[in-house]
Amino acid sequence: MKSSQASAAGDKATVVTLLETALQKVQKDPGLKEDEPEVLARLGKAYVDAQRYPDAVRTYQVLMESIKQDCLPGSPRVDRCADGQYGLGTAQMYKGDFAGAATTLRQAIAGYAVLVKGSVAEDFRMARLKQQADAQALLAAALFRTGKKPEAIAAFERAIQEFGTVEKSPASSDALRTAARASMKDAQTSLDLLRKN
Repeated sequence: MKSSQASAAGDKATVVTLLETALQKVQKDPGLKEDEPEVLARLGKAYVDAQRYPDAVRTYQVLMESIKQDCLPGSPRVDRCADGQYGLGTAQMYKGDFAGAATTLRQAIAGYAVLVKGSVAEDFRMARLKQQADAQALLAAALFRTGKKPEAIAAFERAIQEFGTVEKSPASSDALRTAARASMKDAQTSLDLLRKN
């Protein structure tokens, strides 16, 4: 709760300190062990926000090791795996490991695709499709940075199509629709720049 308050206040250093302390506590107390993945995920994001990218990558790698059972086919927690992979891929992008990010983001996209396909509730499906599209757009940037321009263009086109589906769906909330519209605009701008160069 304190880290959320500090985050809302824009105090990134305090967020990191509070979450590092929380991680030490959950690692020492066997009764809190089940909370460790959530703390690791929050700490990884806090490191990204604080521009401590090597720390973010390391933290997300520890997270992925701790939840590897969630990444197995048929796992009921594939959402946690996909979210972790997206976080790791984002940190790898910022760190400049574009090839590593592309591999990780492909895994996240596959996880989100399972969630989208298997979901009964349309609002949940659209929320996960938005996340899949976000990962697709980030993958496009990673592919471009590794010199794979045609693949990057195709990935941006897929992301734009997915954002469009979310934006048009009656099941999407107003906030989700607005976010999809903004992300679609960003992806379209990037795609237009890629096509010009």
